[in-house]
Amino acid sequence: MGPHTGAIAVQRRKKSIALDSEMQPATAKWYDRRDYVFIEFCVEDSKDVKVKFEKSKLDFSCVGGTDNLKHQNEIDLFDVINPKESKHKRTDRSVLCCLRKSESGKSWPRLTKDKAKVHMKVRPPLRLRGPKRRRINCTRLENSDARNEFHHSLAEKLGEMELSVSSENTMGQKWTSISSAL
Repeated sequence: MGPHTGAIAVQRRKKSIALDSEMQPATAKWYDRRDYVFIEFCVEDSKDVKVKFEKSKLDFSCVGGTDNLKHQNEIDLFDVINPKESKHKRTDRSVLCCLRKSESGKSWPRLTKDKAKVHMKVRPPLRLRGPKRRRINCTRLENSDARNEFHHSLAEKLGEMELSVSSENTMGQKWTSISSAL
């Protein structure tokens, strides 16, 4: 053993400590259904995905995101699942885990066994509604050139604000519909 082997070991330990400090839990959404509980871990471009299903526990880990951070979640589940019938699917944007309930029809009031806060960001599912629409009556612009000029300038202004414009001509009415991309 040379005099540098201890220094290399210390450097390796520092690197492993640095890697562990960069580890963080993945943001997750969960849904309760009759036979399954779905957990979606929102990690883009995930690699090295490992999911381990146990009767009352779920272990998830992966490397992903723009910074290639290591994500790890360990969840003690509210109720017992069937690990053999549980599965997961990886996409470019997330990892979806389908946990088969051992007792179908029994709803879960929460995901975890304890009511305590877990080291995981949990987002409730978003309620998707259609795009917000505003209507502008263009019938006062009797000249078609003025109407076209107004429509073009409005499209430019809204393009800067990331909104979209579409013309609709329903039942003889001239409307411009503005849809928000937010």
